[in-house]
Amino acid sequence: MRIKLFAVDAKSVRSALILRTRVAAAFRPYSQEVLSFSEFASFAEMASPLDAALKGCEIVVVLVSLQSYAKTKELLLRSMHLKTEHRFDLFERVQNELGDVAMSSSEASVHIEFPVDATVFETENGLFSGFCAHGKKQDVFFLPYDEAVTPYLLKTGVAGHLKQLSFDHKCRTSRVRFLHDDICGILAEAGMQVAVAATPASRFIFLPGNKIEGFQRYFRPYEAIGQRGKQALDKYTVKLAIDASRETGCAYGIALSNIASTGEGDGRRLYYAVASRKTFASSCLTASFSSDETDKIEDFLAEGVNSLFALLKKRLYEENSILRRRP
Repeated sequence: MRIKLFAVDAKSVRSALILRTRVAAAFRPYSQEVLSFSEFASFAEMASPLDAALKGCEIVVVLVSLQSYAKTKELLLRSMHLKTEHRFDLFERVQNELGDVAMSSSEASVHIEFPVDATVFETENGLFSGFCAHGKKQDVFFLPYDEAVTPYLLKTGVAGHLKQLSFDHKCRTSRVRFLHDDICGILAEAGMQVAVAATPASRFIFLPGNKIEGFQRYFRPYEAIGQRGKQALDKYTVKLAIDASRETGCAYGIALSNIASTGEGDGRRLYYAVASRKTFASSCLTASFSSDETDKIEDFLAEGVNSLFALLKKRLYEENSILRRRP
């Protein structure tokens, strides 16, 4: 991904160089190029380069000192024309730190106001929390620049969110999105729905689908997952797909397993299954593939979702005569 890093008001930050190095290291595995920070004394100086980055990058990072946090946050939200909302769940923590202040006061508001639907990286006391605002073409990280707060947010929120964004980006740029979109059209034509067994890995099925209009109409989560016990993972995955279809009444059920060791060296395996409600046991297929530990988890899961949807599309055509006549 194309990533641009900005730092505002570094002169007022202790250990500024060390912090920039740590932030760059967190984002480096996801970048197409060598990363370095562009430094500015204020938002006004950064405005023009920031605008250019927003037009050409998938990820933009703004690191800002606590001293400039309030003003820079206000200007950034205004310049990007982002709708905002207040995180009321943070107010109690903020009030404990600031004393008896009103929620509507500017002193409190700056700490609890964030873009609508943003991912918020909360600090322990609620003050100077960071966020990631999600756009159609890019994600903007706004992070406090402080020797205590920055490392805490990198560890507790930013690192995990980056893995999710990386997977989402791969879906947007690979055939996963195409398969999701194509299958939605097929299901609409056939008047069918698919139930998705709610395993820990199932969120990677819904991530690319969330960006496709109508996806939620054709793919329904099935939450009632039973215990695996001593059952082999491949057979358990098939059972989940069968249960999802049977219990929801959907024409098909699908399931994506957790990642497991192959038992051979450092290889890993991921099972996926498709079940048809017409003939539960006999119509269930499962397959697996392996990967070295050097592969990124998000690459591994993206390939798993690819394979699962390719299998679902194949089954749809094989078992529905109306679709076989499709041009």
